[in-house]
Amino acid sequence: MSRKRKSKKPFTIVQWLEIIQYLIKKYSSAPRKRGKYKGHSMTDSAAWINELARFCQHYIHERSRGKAYDENMALASLLGLILSAWYAQVHRAKGMDPNRPLNRRIVFRQLAKFRANLAVATTDDRIMGKVWGKQQAWNFPFGRGARGGTFI
Repeated sequence: MSRKRKSKKPFTIVQWLEIIQYLIKKYSSAPRKRGKYKGHSMTDSAAWINELARFCQHYIHERSRGKAYDENMALASLLGLILSAWYAQVHRAKGMDPNRPLNRRIVFRQLAKFRANLAVATTDDRIMGKVWGKQQAWNFPFGRGARGGTFI
């Protein structure tokens, strides 16, 4: 995706979702004409996500304008946000689609589980300790007696 941007404003979630839809279409085959999956395409998921990641990397670099930032965290943050938004919106749309039989609309329940897991994954401090263990000390920045260090 090498579209030149006219605006320096950050993309909105809607714009990111439109980019994902464009990439999915780009990396999808024509819909099948027969068989169990008639009307459905095959999509190279790794290809569109790879292109999205490269596009996001360029977007982040363009917006940072020489300021220091952690590239891994910036890319993970942006990809995590837009992929989670896309997933949640697609699940919601499928769960509310009146053209789908009610027994196939169970995906709406799966969305509730996803949201709950996402909330835990982003707020449970125990995860931080389990992953990084005793590699570093923890100090809540807004707590009483919070200390600052000399890290960059």
